[in-house]
Amino acid sequence: MSVDFSEELENYGNKHGEPHWLVQRRLDALNKIADAPEMEVDHFKNNQIKPYSSVAPEKIKLTKEVLKQVEIDDEEIGMIQIGQSSLENTLDEDDEDNGVILTDIFTAFRQHPRLIQSYFMNKVVPEDTNKITQTLTAFFNNGMFLYLPKNYHLTDTVILRMIQDNIHDQPLVTHLFIYAEEGSSVKIVHELSSVGVQTSFINCGVEILARPGSSIDLTTIDHASQDSTVYFNRGAKVSRDAKLNWQLIECNAGDTLGNLQVKLANKSAMAKIKTITLQRDHNYLGINTALLAKASELNDEIEQFGTAEQSSQLVLNAGIFEKTADFSNNFLTPVQNDSDYYTYESTVNPIHKKWQPNATGAVEDFLQNVKKQTNDEVFQRVQQALKDLEISQ
Repeated sequence: MSVDFSEELENYGNKHGEPHWLVQRRLDALNKIADAPEMEVDHFKNNQIKPYSSVAPEKIKLTKEVLKQVEIDDEEIGMIQIGQSSLENTLDEDDEDNGVILTDIFTAFRQHPRLIQSYFMNKVVPEDTNKITQTLTAFFNNGMFLYLPKNYHLTDTVILRMIQDNIHDQPLVTHLFIYAEEGSSVKIVHELSSVGVQTSFINCGVEILARPGSSIDLTTIDHASQDSTVYFNRGAKVSRDAKLNWQLIECNAGDTLGNLQVKLANKSAMAKIKTITLQRDHNYLGINTALLAKASELNDEIEQFGTAEQSSQLVLNAGIFEKTADFSNNFLTPVQNDSDYYTYESTVNPIHKKWQPNATGAVEDFLQNVKKQTNDEVFQRVQQALKDLEISQ
């Protein structure tokens, strides 16, 4: 890096009351950013996206100006983070009494190191994956931690909302860590969005540990405004007899570059990944989706549904690999198409690909995919997200 942020990072970590080992992790990651590999999506023209740049970390308090732009549903079970601030979680007392933990990631590092210290940016998404993951380890300024104790079944859907504060000039570098113990189950909706008109970056990491016999149903909805360039590295490790159902819905108004990788640690582990995307207005989206498992032990599938206008670029790579993901020959989505916009469908296991022009309109087609492939709750959230984006523009 051309600028040394060591002193600023150390001061920032100390202000959060971070343990010494975590501050040192930040500093070590900072020193490795320059030599880390670039984050790339095969067949995607990365130079079309504004390159990620780090700024000195600064603690920014939540203001009334920001808060009044966020709609809060008092009936929701979960947590909201706005910029670098966390609102109180709304878990039922019975769930907390039975050992469920939902807190900001800084509290997790201080109070629950046994559950996170050895796993954070290590076991699932290693910090040395690329420059963006190294940057996240060094500069993260918010995040959430959700823990499910052994054999506990959380009946309420947990809503986790991360909102970038673009009223102030500071990127959102955030991390969601989900730890489901043996035999537990949970349904989660994770939303990533933004308020304000400052141009900035979102760097989002997600790590999931699904222990033996656990079950996680996760819907991710990204709907940041055109002022945010989104980078994400999301991953999961699924153990014996565990199940992960992951629906990734991408409808950011700006550019997006992402990696999603799920490791199946046992032949009885199961994962289903479904990606539904909308790309409009001369913007760019590229995602690598990988399942890592021995070929003889597959109990999983990947489905992709992409909608893009001709003026935008959409690349969805997907594949199943034994050890290392290599997308050089896997499921390239065409960048050029003769229609005003185009739709894309693909599945892995079995292999199926289809491109077709559609006359109903990009947004309508995208919403039809969401409605068909998810549920009413998710469909309504996505509808509202698109309305919010239209208002913000």
